[in-house]
Amino acid sequence: MIKLFTQNGLLIALILALASSTGIAQTTQKGQFLAGGSIGFASISSDDAPSSTVIQLAPGVGIMATDRLGLGADLLYVRESSDNITYTAYGFSPFVRYYIYKGLFPQFQYTWLNIKEKGGFFDDSRSDSGYEISVGYTSFLSPSVALEPSVFYMSFDDENIIGLRVAFRIFLGGGE
Repeated sequence: MIKLFTQNGLLIALILALASSTGIAQTTQKGQFLAGGSIGFASISSDDAPSSTVIQLAPGVGIMATDRLGLGADLLYVRESSDNITYTAYGFSPFVRYYIYKGLFPQFQYTWLNIKEKGGFFDDSRSDSGYEISVGYTSFLSPSVALEPSVFYMSFDDENIIGLRVAFRIFLGGGE
């Protein structure tokens, strides 16, 4: 099954560097439009199963409902391939986040996926859902462009996954 985002030490170093930086003094303001998304890659190996490669793309949009509360949704594309089986998933994932201190935010997402499995002796298709809780930091590179490293916990398809991710966001408009 699809195992999203187990990253390496380089990503951990990037997250720690970004989270400890002050960034450009910027706030999230009511009415700002958020656009961007995340990309991920993982190589998974196990003694019990063949190794696999996972790629995830998650473009998304959102709006700041208040100065600290953001609402939005991501579209998901996930592909995992191993020796003879390929999983492809398309999904929709609404999210809510709240900035608790400067750029630090917790985020909650609920995800619906349509998963197609090809390979072996059969092809299969199914739908599934799960949730994700993450903690991230918005590090502004300019007044409207930010990188957002985060750590997440995901419960999906009877699996519990902990991982790291980096997203790119553009904050447009807002203010009075």
